[in-house]
Amino acid sequence: CILLDNLNVSNWNIPNVTNANFMFSRCKNLSVLDVSLWTPVELKDAECMFSGCTKLEVIDVTNWSMQNVTRVSYMFQGCESLKVLDCILFLIKNLKNIKILRLENVGLNDQSMKNICEEIKKCSELGNEIAIVVGGGNFWRGRCHKNMDRCTADHIGMLATTMNALTLQDGLTQVGVTARV
Repeated sequence: CILLDNLNVSNWNIPNVTNANFMFSRCKNLSVLDVSLWTPVELKDAECMFSGCTKLEVIDVTNWSMQNVTRVSYMFQGCESLKVLDCILFLIKNLKNIKILRLENVGLNDQSMKNICEEIKKCSELGNEIAIVVGGGNFWRGRCHKNMDRCTADHIGMLATTMNALTLQDGLTQVGVTARV
């Protein structure tokens, strides 16, 4: 789907779909994709679903029930043009694999962080107490050389995770949400 710029899937009936793994992955020219009416109630695997959709600005998943989903790793990786992502109804109690549910490929992006913090604030204002588990995959992923000492690689990963946690804490504080690492 590399050449597609518009894909009309708004009328797809997908309540029984269990695996959307890589469904729109690498559709790098796709700028319009309406999945707002989808109700994937049986969905279990959404890994890499939108990864590499570099021109998508909006992904409306507000009607999605994610209660059965266990894998969302890299779901939005590389969605660098994404301006709106409303995941407020995501129920994530069954998630086991959430490695990199983020918007950038490398480093930190101020606008993305602000958007994420605003969404978290909305959830918080509904009276929810929120716990967030972050990783450091946007900075460091495993051993970069096969001969690297495993313990050293793990320490570097912990530093990357701490960097993301502190950045998220700062972003939440800036939008008026009390947060601590």
